[in-house]
Amino acid sequence: MTIQALTEKPGHREQKQINLRCPGSFLSVIMLTLSIQGFAQESVSPKLPEEIVVNAPESLKHLQTQVKLAQKRMFNVFNEINDDDQFDVHCTNDKRWQSKIREQVCTPNYLKPVQEEQVQLILGQMGMIGAKKGFAGNTQIGIFNARFEEIMKAQFIANPEFREALLEYQSLTEQLDYTMGERLGRKD
Repeated sequence: MTIQALTEKPGHREQKQINLRCPGSFLSVIMLTLSIQGFAQESVSPKLPEEIVVNAPESLKHLQTQVKLAQKRMFNVFNEINDDDQFDVHCTNDKRWQSKIREQVCTPNYLKPVQEEQVQLILGQMGMIGAKKGFAGNTQIGIFNARFEEIMKAQFIANPEFREALLEYQSLTEQLDYTMGERLGRKD
């Protein structure tokens, strides 16, 4: 959207074009300023502010990016202090199944071979050549998940840097959930 504004300085007129990229409240501020300017020129010519600051709420995209970065930081800190590499967690930016939308997925190392095995078993059930036959599933997952949770709790208690990273991630996640709910009109 482009707005043309006429300004008068002693001795000459000047026409300016103002390009607006976010019309909402910014447009209201500009229109108010222009109307005040016109009104003020009729009476006394006060000095207009050199700068108008508009504080807009943080964008959801920015909050989502902050959450992803905080999650990566939290797991990087965890990986540094964790002695057992099979419990290290790595985050990747994967596409959702049958979609072009990417999302951050964080997976502990112990789950990768299990996931590969499950895919092979599912392909075997579908009759794919070269795939294993049998039933998908692994009883070890529950044991690994319990151990992973114990390690996370122990590091949370023992390591202030990890505790700070985890609490920051949790705080940003709650802020994102609240903001999304507020913008969607949900009342919890």
